[in-house]
Amino acid sequence: GRNTVVFGAGPIGNLTAQIARAQGALQVMITDLSDHRLAVAGECGIDICVNTSREDPATAIGSHFGPDKADLILECVGAQQTVEQAVAVARKGSDIVVVGVFGKKPEVDLGIVQDRELRLVGTLMYREPDWKTAIALVQKGKIKLEPLLTDHFAFQDYLAAYRHIDAHRERTLKVMIVVQE
Repeated sequence: GRNTVVFGAGPIGNLTAQIARAQGALQVMITDLSDHRLAVAGECGIDICVNTSREDPATAIGSHFGPDKADLILECVGAQQTVEQAVAVARKGSDIVVVGVFGKKPEVDLGIVQDRELRLVGTLMYREPDWKTAIALVQKGKIKLEPLLTDHFAFQDYLAAYRHIDAHRERTLKVMIVVQE
């Protein structure tokens, strides 16, 4: 069992945290700036939910995991701030997995990466073995999907769905487009 930190409680971070828990992580902490997303993560069974606008991630990791900190860090935002936080909170020899999709090229303090002997690992989604694992975890009831489904729109209303997402980013996680026969 590994102590795991997931930066970002959007759909990708939420599911990543749930998978870490389902695959035997000792403790899972998830962070975000949104209380709503953190509440959904709690509903999905993530015990340690930290709003980094109010609590420093390093302090939260120390208080929940102790001096050994996190064994595994997953960056699921794709933003400069969370990359900096992931590197800053890593202990010597930590693995940092880059899951988030970046719009802008981030700066990484390679001095810290080198000094702490960190491993930055990239990952890509949509590989067949991952689907099979995900489907099995959902079938076994280890992953909760319902709390992530925030809205449903008919196929012909797809434009309204995208407008809804843009207008309600704070409270929108996954929007389903439903095809009706």
